[in-house]
Order: sequence, then C-alpha cells, then structure tokens
Amino acid sequence: METLAVNVIIGFWLVLFAAMAIFPFAIERKQGSRTPLDLVDDQIISIVPVADDAAPRRPPAPMATIPGRGPDQRDAA
Repeated sequence: METLAVNVIIGFWLVLFAAMAIFPFAIERKQGSRTPLDLVDDQIISIVPVADDAAPRRPPAPMATIPGRGPDQRDAA
C-alpha cells in the first residue's frame, strides 16, 4: 500500500511538471503573443570611448610569507 501511495505521488509530480513544460507552448500559439516576422536590428547611434582613470594602477601588494611554512598554513587576514 505504501508503494502505491509513493507511486501515485511521483506520478502526480511527473504529470504536474509535464503540464508546466507544455503549457507555455500551448499559449504561444495565440496570434497576439507571437513575435513579428520582420524584426528590425538595433541601430548604433554613436560610440564614445571611455576616459582612463586619473589614478595610476598599482600592482597588488605581495603576500608576506614566513619561510618554512606552506601556503596552506598562512596567517588569517
């Protein structure tokens, strides 16, 4: 009896998810929700380069390591 109940619940979920997968295709057949056949491409109006930052870029600070300790034994930040 327990097996039957579990199978019914699994079957219900399968039918529910199948319906949720098929439902968008069913409502897409309406004429109002279709995309037009003649799509217009976007037009580029202008291209303006972005100015560089005023502050110079610095390389990242090196991590201090203690000789004899591996990288997995570093001090916490």
